[in-house]
Amino acid sequence: MNTKFVFLLLPEIHILDLAGPDQTLHEAIDFGADFCVEYCGIDKEVNTTSGLPFGKIQHFSDVCLKKVTS
Repeated sequence: MNTKFVFLLLPEIHILDLAGPDQTLHEAIDFGADFCVEYCGIDKEVNTTSGLPFGKIQHFSDVCLKKVTS
């Protein structure tokens, strides 16, 4: 069973606040870690402090954080 990491993207997020942790997780995945990374926000699009929009993200209420047992 993989471990899920969820980034909550809030308005006026600094890109580096997301990029560093995101890169770390994806490097771990490349080395075999069983991780799943998702992104969510309070809206479907979030603008960063530099004006770059992140779009097509799921609403935070749609994220499932329950532990799934088999």
